[in-house]
Amino acid sequence: MIVFIILDAAPTAAPQAELAPSAAKAVEKSSILDLQSVEITSEGNVVRWKYMEMFPFQYYLVVRDVRELPGVLAGALRQWFGEVAGSV
Repeated sequence: MIVFIILDAAPTAAPQAELAPSAAKAVEKSSILDLQSVEITSEGNVVRWKYMEMFPFQYYLVVRDVRELPGVLAGALRQWFGEVAGSV
């Protein structure tokens, strides 16, 4: 089993009140979960979708804080062992 690990951008430590409205929106939308892809069809229509909806890997983990990585990996291994033991 291959798991793709995404280290996502964590929100900045600056309080939202100190940021300009446009900068606050940029901080809120800086996650890979917010990225969108755009495609223009042969008919000329514009189709938008969330990037992670068509992510090419079946199994992936999104980690926002690198300090949580050991716990997240342990949880993924625990879940994988549970599925392997249940399928036997």
